[in-house]
Amino acid sequence: TDIEYAILDLQQAINQFENSKVTQLTHIISSTDITKIKATSHSATSPGIGAENCQDEDGGQNPIYTDGGTWLEYQFDVAKTGWYQFTPRVSVNAAGAGFDVLVDGNKVAEFSNQSATGGWQNWVTRDPATVPLTEGTHTLRIAFTVSGMNVNWFQFKPMPTVVSVETLDTITVDYGIPFEELSL
Repeated sequence: TDIEYAILDLQQAINQFENSKVTQLTHIISSTDITKIKATSHSATSPGIGAENCQDEDGGQNPIYTDGGTWLEYQFDVAKTGWYQFTPRVSVNAAGAGFDVLVDGNKVAEFSNQSATGGWQNWVTRDPATVPLTEGTHTLRIAFTVSGMNVNWFQFKPMPTVVSVETLDTITVDYGIPFEELSL
């Protein structure tokens, strides 16, 4: 009815106002521990994004009206340059929904053509994407490419540093004995 549409419009306007009051919250991405970020702890959104009570195990709220072309933006500070696993927790109402992950405007991961989870509040943790992050302050954007999904949270997990064979050749260990002279 017209009243129901008016109420929905009012709720959306209130959510937009609340979103516009968010200050520049900066998340710290740890180089040693997993950093989990609730999707509603964004610093900016495209117009029309709202929030609803989340029925996932951690409660809180999740963004809604995340249609294709909309986005959520986050400010974050990376403690150390390296590779990180980016893992999202999503509910997918319509198979085929998806989003891209951009850091400072550059696409670093894509979660496209997502399979349906059985509803707007049926949550699953997707397989991670490995992304490079450089030390310092950055802007992350979750850019929805196809409608039909919600995001509850995402996390960054630092990946172990891999040392090349060339680097091993230059390392000295145990009282200055070069690596190549060690008898293993």
